Amino acid sequence: MTTNPPACDRGGKGEGPRISCQACVDFIIDYLEGTLPAEEKAKFQEHLNLCRGCVTYLENYKQTMNLCKGACECNEKAPPVPEYLVQAILKARKHEHG
Repeated sequence: MTTNPPACDRGGKGEGPRISCQACVDFIIDYLEGTLPAEEKAKFQEHLNLCRGCVTYLENYKQTMNLCKGACECNEKAPPVPEYLVQAILKARKHEHG
């Protein structure tokens, strides 16, 4: 995934203050975590209503994050460390620290 903003296709639609595609990219984490201030969130959502490129970017970002989370989850429990290995480590540490 690129960190460059998508090409904006909003074509001058809408009224009032707007944010750029780059601002959407910059705010995406705060938006998804729910920490974006209300005024900025409203501008972000207005931009999404007008810009298909940023909607696609947001959807791809969410999918990427979900794939990363899935790749990091492991339900398998690690096997126990063999006792001989524990003892060898303890012995080596004892010799190291005198």
